[in-house]
Amino acid sequence: MTPELWDPVTATMRPLTDFRSSESSTRLTLDFAAAQSCFVVFRKAGSKPEPTIRNFPVRNEVVQIAGAWKVSFDPAWGGPEKPVDFANLDDWTSRPEPGIRYYSGTAVYHTTFDAPQAQNIESYLDLGLVRHLARVRLNAQDLGVVWCAPWGVTLPAGLLKPTGNRLEVAVTNVWANRMIGDEQEAPDCEWRPGHMGNGGYLKRFPEWFVKAQKRSSPGRYTFTTWNYYNRDSKPVSSGLLGPVRVMTADCKQEQSTMAGMLIPESLSNATAEDAFEADLPPTERLLPISALAESGAMGALGGGTDASAIRNRTTRNGSNRAPSADDGKTFRAYGQGNSLLIQLDLSSSPGGLPLEEIRSFAGHADSRASQAYSVWIAKAEKPDQFVRIGDASITANSGATQLRVPIHAKGVAAVRLDFATGPIGFKVYREICLIRSNP
Repeated sequence: MTPELWDPVTATMRPLTDFRSSESSTRLTLDFAAAQSCFVVFRKAGSKPEPTIRNFPVRNEVVQIAGAWKVSFDPAWGGPEKPVDFANLDDWTSRPEPGIRYYSGTAVYHTTFDAPQAQNIESYLDLGLVRHLARVRLNAQDLGVVWCAPWGVTLPAGLLKPTGNRLEVAVTNVWANRMIGDEQEAPDCEWRPGHMGNGGYLKRFPEWFVKAQKRSSPGRYTFTTWNYYNRDSKPVSSGLLGPVRVMTADCKQEQSTMAGMLIPESLSNATAEDAFEADLPPTERLLPISALAESGAMGALGGGTDASAIRNRTTRNGSNRAPSADDGKTFRAYGQGNSLLIQLDLSSSPGGLPLEEIRSFAGHADSRASQAYSVWIAKAEKPDQFVRIGDASITANSGATQLRVPIHAKGVAAVRLDFATGPIGFKVYREICLIRSNP
């Protein structure tokens, strides 16, 4: 199946082109902005990946819209009567004018700019940072509302002109600042202490409210039955904060981002906990190990005194298929917070050893037959510096699982596995093998 990216914020759907698929899984890289989320949907028959086309285009700045902006506020809510010139994209709360510092509502930014490098292609207007939402119009075309990061809109092909582009951004902030501004004025109602540590209840509806008269404190614009703020409350950051830039998208890449990515082969068999006993590699293919060191709080089951259970050359306990015993000789219980450090024996090869693959086996009567860990390796040239090379996982309801994790690294001195916990706790690892590369 071909992966598609569905963006619930922009209501757009598009194919993802750089991916790798196997019979049981699809792997691809996702490049999200902070706090961004999307759906990856599989609904169409498979097509071949296009590894030279990025899943997420790289955006390049072609114009930074710097210079003065003219900003219009609504005087009906305490804003300035006339448009104000902003030399920079200032936070409203940093301005000296009370009508801006304590303004709540919508203010409209206007500017014009040139885009000499404009082409008849789709581009992107990046607003930088907005507090708290904005409606964007360019050359009289409404481009919609943005209310969360990433703060920007797509510019259709042909909309951008080489000169004289007219940009309008209507920014709306939250109500708090106007209420804090009102607290700078004389009070015109009475309050009872609240029970939540700040604020208070309205003691009674004031006479001017009941009789629909003018307020006795005419500088106030808001009225509430709970006093949320006082005159010393800090105003909330507001406005178009930028930087505002026109960006173009580069979708090309020289090679797939999946190139060299750790992509394990995963196998599962629900018939027995030792179903992959025959897949244990021959002894001559195993790298020599000088020491094993565990860290973290070990699971109670299979505790034992050392990690020999995961390199005793069998996934079974006792004779043939005897049930697992809590004796530390059958398995190791690894979960979140557990690490296994495997030091290789470099006595015959001080420059490190060639590691082709990590092959791990797990098995249990429930979902603790699953596996999940991240892989770190250290080279002989820097034996104390571990580099994370990827993650490996497989989920199963019961039986046995096997992970074959390709490494293809030379000069390896040590391997560290950092384990993750499954839905019902630790996972039951029966054997972990480091396989040397063929000569």
